[in-house]
Amino acid sequence: MKSKIATRRTPNRKLQELRINAGLSPNALAYRAGVNGKTIRLAEAGWIPTPRVQFQIAAVFELLPLDLWPLDRQKVAA
Repeated sequence: MKSKIATRRTPNRKLQELRINAGLSPNALAYRAGVNGKTIRLAEAGWIPTPRVQFQIAAVFELLPLDLWPLDRQKVAA
C-alpha cells in the first residue's frame, strides 16, 4: 500500500499584505493582473504560479516576481 505524503504549502503573506494594503480583493487583483481570482487565492495559499503569471501579478505592484516568490521557493525546470 502506497502512502501519501502530504506537502505543506507556506502561505504567501507578502502577496496577501500587498493586496490588502492596496485595498484590493483577490478578484480585483486578479482583474488587474489579467488572471483568474482562483489563481490569486491559490498563490496566497502558497502555490507557486507559472513565471508568466508571476510577472503579471508582480507588475500590478511594480515589483519583480522574485520580490514575491523568492528563488528558494521557485519550481526548478528539469
